[in-house]
Amino acid sequence: MPKKRKVIVSSVSDCSEKNGVVTFMEILECHAAHFADHGLELAFANYVDLKSHRKCTTQAAPTSALSPKTPSAPTILTQLKRRLKGPITRRPLFAFLLLLSSVGARGLLTALKARRYDEAGCVHFYQDFFTAFFGYFLHHKTARRVIILHSGDDALSQLFAHFSGMIGTRYERFVRRWFDWTLRRHHAIVALSEKYAVDLRRQYPTQDVRCIYNTSPFVGNRSVERTIHGANERIKLIAVGTLQYRKGFDLLIKAIASMPHRQRQKLAVTIVGGGPSHTELAEMINHFQLGQIIMLAGETDDVAAFLAPSDAYILTSRDEGLPISLIEACSFGLPIISTAVGSIPELFNDSECKLVEPTEISIAEALMSLCDGRLDLENLSLQSKHLFDSKLSLHKFLGSYVSLLGVK
Repeated sequence: MPKKRKVIVSSVSDCSEKNGVVTFMEILECHAAHFADHGLELAFANYVDLKSHRKCTTQAAPTSALSPKTPSAPTILTQLKRRLKGPITRRPLFAFLLLLSSVGARGLLTALKARRYDEAGCVHFYQDFFTAFFGYFLHHKTARRVIILHSGDDALSQLFAHFSGMIGTRYERFVRRWFDWTLRRHHAIVALSEKYAVDLRRQYPTQDVRCIYNTSPFVGNRSVERTIHGANERIKLIAVGTLQYRKGFDLLIKAIASMPHRQRQKLAVTIVGGGPSHTELAEMINHFQLGQIIMLAGETDDVAAFLAPSDAYILTSRDEGLPISLIEACSFGLPIISTAVGSIPELFNDSECKLVEPTEISIAEALMSLCDGRLDLENLSLQSKHLFDSKLSLHKFLGSYVSLLGVK
């Protein structure tokens, strides 16, 4: 039997915290057997080792079998760290030094951990450019180097959102040159949108640049008939994501607060996820007296348990790539209300989902249409499931990565 080619998946992500990058790696891990059938042996080397809690199956467990949990609010120590970090990240030099000592150091550690699996002719599949940079010096020179950009049309936008003091300074220019230097030394680049892929092909004409859409780790079992309501039934709306400014949950809360009382009482909104804005969002919900309408459900490993009984999914991000949470909603055939950001308008048009601007007014108008029955939820549900099956399926995802990572 011929020896399988080693594929080492590396990331600075803290894999104890659920986010899109971790979910992406879990999907690869859960389908390691599929890659093995095509001569590829997956290994993982991350800042915190990947320990998948997701059941490795393409079928979501029955809703009744799942028990979503609501974790407590952030600890006092966590809140203190976030408050101290805020002023530091707003000062250029301190932000840059913090970047080097945190994310940069994680990248170095991850690249060193990846050496456990490093061998001639292997593939290094980097999830961030810090690990990729150090890997260029530390990993085998005969390795094929592949990097994925988990973003929309600017791979560094989220990084600078966390270290905002560098924006517009020489430190930002340095990091962007560092990023460019790293990408030019890779054999292949993966983008999450065709628009970004076109820009990257123009900028890096000698690299193999591909657009590969993300997928959902399961195929939902929700029926379209769930979208038909009785006169007194509340519309169950779900939003999923890290609680941070970029995700725009504050816009969702303010939009609901601006709606007439009669209409917002028709909603039951669940926000699934944890993050730095938890306390701020909880206070906002209390301020607007929306505790009976909006629930912060915290982090969970059972997203399917929230998606399956929901009537529609809403995404209110100010900036995005192609969020896996949105794709998970599509896999359940949920009607989609989404801001027109990142790769989302590339996949959806106005007949396939309700596209809105990332503003309170635009979101509120869409929600009032939902409450008044002016959105055809049954049709949006069918369109959502069709889009998943035709463009975002697990089969297409796995085939694309076998093709990319199997290149000699």
